[in-house]
Amino acid sequence: MKAVIALRSCSRSGFRPPAMKTVIEMTRSWRWVYGSLSVQRAVEDWYSKPFNTEPQAQLLRESPHRRTVRLNHKESALLVKHFRCGSHGQSRREQIKAAFGFHAGQRESRQNRAFARSHLRVAEIIGQAKTPDRDFILVFRWIEAPTLREILQNQEPTAQASLMAVADSIRRMHEAGLGHGDLHAENILVPASGPRLIDLHRSRSSRRGSRLQIRDLGLFDYSLCDLGVTPADRIRVLKRCLGDESRPSAPDHSPSLRAVFKQAERIRSGLTRRRLQRGEKPIDGPHWDPSNL
Repeated sequence: MKAVIALRSCSRSGFRPPAMKTVIEMTRSWRWVYGSLSVQRAVEDWYSKPFNTEPQAQLLRESPHRRTVRLNHKESALLVKHFRCGSHGQSRREQIKAAFGFHAGQRESRQNRAFARSHLRVAEIIGQAKTPDRDFILVFRWIEAPTLREILQNQEPTAQASLMAVADSIRRMHEAGLGHGDLHAENILVPASGPRLIDLHRSRSSRRGSRLQIRDLGLFDYSLCDLGVTPADRIRVLKRCLGDESRPSAPDHSPSLRAVFKQAERIRSGLTRRRLQRGEKPIDGPHWDPSNL
């Protein structure tokens, strides 16, 4: 009753309360967890403009759930990952996952810190925010380096050394109790300072010999086979991933290697079925010879 009287008195005095939609729009704003003022202004300015009209931005990857953009910022460049949660008609499921901290953007931020604590080289996050549309933004420092896929495709002279360095990084990751979840040659940068693992939104905790570790190595082996790496080189790389073979007390990894190759075969079979359903050419390989183990 008091609320009705108050509204009537406001209408008599000429005051009109704002519409509920206007009030909600006024309360929505950017929420930055961290990030310098210059980074915040650059990202907010890019986000506020119509899609793909910012001359300083270069679209690298686009999907219904996320987009990746290179944003030129002063003398350096930024890698901006935009994880959609509340915009572009995302399902209620994505919003529920975000409420419990399981959204892809939240997982990548959390796992990036876990990798850094384990002294593993990853891309440095220099900004994290939530947009007015409830989407997640992660800002990385741009790394000017080729991916492992580019090195192998171009048959660079440093290809073998890069493969061994990547294998050492994978071994340290699994020894630290971490799994990547999407480990392939395109998700590994190889700068002069050493390999860096990127795209950690599917990363999980792992245990040595666990299914996640086998899946990591199976997917990695499949990507190497797809790039034309010989079976002998693949076996040498996988043995390096599983442990240092130069030590006299190094264990026999044949059972683990068999599990990795079988996982790679399962990945190939699944991708082949998808291609056949779309009417595309099936995938050839990876094939492995048990006598080589």
